[in-house]
Amino acid sequence: MPPFRLLSTPALERLVGRLLALRPGEPGVESLQHAIENLSMEALGRGGRAAGEALVESLVASGHTLTKVDALPCMWRVVLAPPRVLEIWSTGGDRPVVAALSYRSGRP
Repeated sequence: MPPFRLLSTPALERLVGRLLALRPGEPGVESLQHAIENLSMEALGRGGRAAGEALVESLVASGHTLTKVDALPCMWRVVLAPPRVLEIWSTGGDRPVVAALSYRSGRP
């Protein structure tokens, strides 16, 4: 297992847990969203697409259910009770250049 995953997985779980304790649009959501995106960008920078995918998929170990979204090759939706939607993705193929997150109310 790569060292990055060992160091970052707990950080991602904590950040997502804090994010999901808030409703979309509440104070604090934007800073948590940026922190998750920065962590994802760090993973991509250290290990490329494989590290980014491993980081997101590590959420399964903390009890989250993920579904792959066909809109992009590297896009996941964390299964939440409606109307909340949490999607995490990266773009750029095997050498991803952008990691992003959307946490909102509405339809997936």
